[in-house]
Amino acid sequence: MISPAVRELLATRIDTFEKLDLVVALAAAPHQSLSIEALAETLNCPRLAIRQAVAELRRVMLVDVSFDGEVKLVPLTEEDRRVVAELLEVYGQDRSVVVRLLGELAMARIRGMAAKAFSDAFVIKGKKGGRDG
Repeated sequence: MISPAVRELLATRIDTFEKLDLVVALAAAPHQSLSIEALAETLNCPRLAIRQAVAELRRVMLVDVSFDGEVKLVPLTEEDRRVVAELLEVYGQDRSVVVRLLGELAMARIRGMAAKAFSDAFVIKGKKGGRDG
């Protein structure tokens, strides 16, 4: 069973498979840190994709990058540490549960974007010059 806090973490901050894999790899690493190159090799992922995921995780304050390029898992708040630990525990017990939820959340985002695009297509725009009619 995935808690609402873990669900929220996956919906808003660890919202891609690359970010999830990166967090799992960092959690398993000595001192919870690895270089971009080591992450790319470990995850069999292009360095550019790793850099992008690191930048996004850094923006949401789950990782930091040292002056020598080491990426470190550093959830700042006690709540973040607790929720990340819970995510890692669930992932360790049954990876498929986390992967399935992440896929469901991605599909929900896609459906939401499609619904917005569809509804935006029917917005009646005013005529040039500011007059409707």
